Amino acid sequence: MANAKSKGKSKGKAAPRKGAATTKRSAARKPASAKAADKVDLYARYAKEYVAPHAPALIKVGRASYLAVEGRGEPGGPEFQECMGALFAMAYTVKMTRKAAGRDFRVCAPEGLWWGMAAADAARDEPKSAWCWKLMIRVPSFVKEKDRAAAAAN
Repeated sequence: MANAKSKGKSKGKAAPRKGAATTKRSAARKPASAKAADKVDLYARYAKEYVAPHAPALIKVGRASYLAVEGRGEPGGPEFQECMGALFAMAYTVKMTRKAAGRDFRVCAPEGLWWGMAAADAARDEPKSAWCWKLMIRVPSFVKEKDRAAAAAN
């Protein structure tokens, strides 16, 4: 009984089917791990800014670029939802444009700032319909104003 080595076959790698064509495209394709390594992941790069500590702490945040939109009204209300949709549409348009140009990145989760028009002590009693907010999605520094303008034009 002969084993695979004695017949010159290698273990674990199937031979191509008889008559199967090999294309240049499949040979030139990067392995999945190489593609993932090329994608910029801001969460991984700035992990200390995103990981919540067990105890309250001040965190120093460096300069960052964001796509942002401001509005007023109840969180989850019609204007808020419309702005959130527009923000994600812009983020993914920029992402796909940059990916086609060879610079891919992971779209970050939205971040938000909230404030009221009343004094600090009275702000918690202010109706949500009067709240002001700014929604933001962080983008890599290679995303420039021309990328934002092109995405906004679409």
